[in-house]
Amino acid sequence: MLRKTVEAFALISALAGPVSAASVELSPVGERVGQTVYALALAGDIKLGDDLRVASLLGKALVEERFPGYIMLSSNGGNTSASLGIARIAHTYGIPVVVGAKCLSACAIIALSAWRGRLFVVESGAIGLHQSWVGTNSAKASLSLELTRNVARILRSYDVPKWVIEKMMRTQPQDMTYFSDAELRQIGALVTRRP
Repeated sequence: MLRKTVEAFALISALAGPVSAASVELSPVGERVGQTVYALALAGDIKLGDDLRVASLLGKALVEERFPGYIMLSSNGGNTSASLGIARIAHTYGIPVVVGAKCLSACAIIALSAWRGRLFVVESGAIGLHQSWVGTNSAKASLSLELTRNVARILRSYDVPKWVIEKMMRTQPQDMTYFSDAELRQIGALVTRRP
């Protein structure tokens, strides 16, 4: 059932198209054992404070018995601090993460928080990562070493394999390293592509 729900949500996300500002929504996406299944969709640029928006939405959903069965990600990245907050929420609550489009940079931090059998990469989903940078553009990448080390430390605390973190550390902020399907499977992601 989860697979059908994920495929339906991937289709909804694809039809919605890319979003320039972060969009965080909780929506019903199907049924399982007579109960409505909800998904939290995060799409677009991750902005400072989006972690608080996600926490607030999940708190309300918990009270209303609409807690999401998974999080759907589609983002080219954004604010590292906000993504670390969202990653902590996803990891702490064990919420599965579905990537059905690009999930890059700060978005990948969230995806990797769910790597142990709770990360699903479907359709054209892609996960890419690089060193963190601070400022208005990647030309200021020299200011990012402390932030990159913090991301590495937090990913290690989620038991993300050392080779994944090393791959991130070797990739300059203006570049992107994408994980192949074989690498995604190596970290425990369930990868489903249509032929």
